[in-house]
Amino acid sequence: MGPMTDKGSATDVEDIEELIGRRFNDLSPRQQQAARYIVDNPEEVALRSMRAVAGRAGVDPSTMVRLAQDLGYSGYDELRECYRRKLVVGAGAGTWSGRLRRLRNRKEESSTTAVVSEILEQNQRNLEKTFSVETATAIETAKQLIGEARQFYIVGLRSMFSAAFYLHYACQMVNGKSVLLTGTGGTFADSLRYAVRDDVVLAFSCRPYASDAVRAVEFMKRLGARVIAVTDSKMSPIAKMADVVIIASNASTSLLPTVVPFMAIAEALAAIFVSEHGEAASEQIGRSEEQLLQFRVYQEDQPRRRPGSR
Repeated sequence: MGPMTDKGSATDVEDIEELIGRRFNDLSPRQQQAARYIVDNPEEVALRSMRAVAGRAGVDPSTMVRLAQDLGYSGYDELRECYRRKLVVGAGAGTWSGRLRRLRNRKEESSTTAVVSEILEQNQRNLEKTFSVETATAIETAKQLIGEARQFYIVGLRSMFSAAFYLHYACQMVNGKSVLLTGTGGTFADSLRYAVRDDVVLAFSCRPYASDAVRAVEFMKRLGARVIAVTDSKMSPIAKMADVVIIASNASTSLLPTVVPFMAIAEALAAIFVSEHGEAASEQIGRSEEQLLQFRVYQEDQPRRRPGSR
């Protein structure tokens, strides 16, 4: 593939991201991996060397050079300079087997306490990066779309299921319009049979992206429905189809990418959803609690007996 000649005015970060988005499908798999890291970690690009960024992206330095050239730059340094300028103005994930090897190596070097501390610190950084001003704006827009929707579909598969289920569970406490897409009994497609353009789908998805989640978003997009993507990259397949994109930073030192930021977003959306229903939410929650009580869903605390009593 020859150099891309449509760089045009791609001299700032926003233009670069737009260019990468347009050309993403034309890039090689390794270049896509590098491009995804660049888009999601602009400060790293500005502050670290090419070799360091390549290492964190899980690619060879030569991939970074080829990517920059294929985007129309003379080399990586010219691309990085755009990010450096952006940083100055603003100042005014690898394979599972690879993760496992790093875990084993670290286990030989660190105590259990150190490993736990590292995971805690990483998730603190993830949450700080996730809940930015941009995220708050995206959540506000998502709230409006959900409020206007006839039906609210929620999908999150495999490791993302916990976040999807939590959001659906909380929404069902106050309103019956949320539908959780699970695929139970092979009926994943069936759950979308009566979807219409007035509906909204919210998808939780991170690499490796579950195929059914992507297909659900594609289906809803073709209907003309609105799409809310909670994902790990602006270059993820669902982000490129979404009306609203909420980026969750899920860097992890563990075997799998962390789900903590996704759960935090689900919790924030649920809290907003419940609060928006005001007094009606209190009445519905009361009815929900009464129904759960009738079914004896939860084990009641038993009074402790005094010694010697019968």
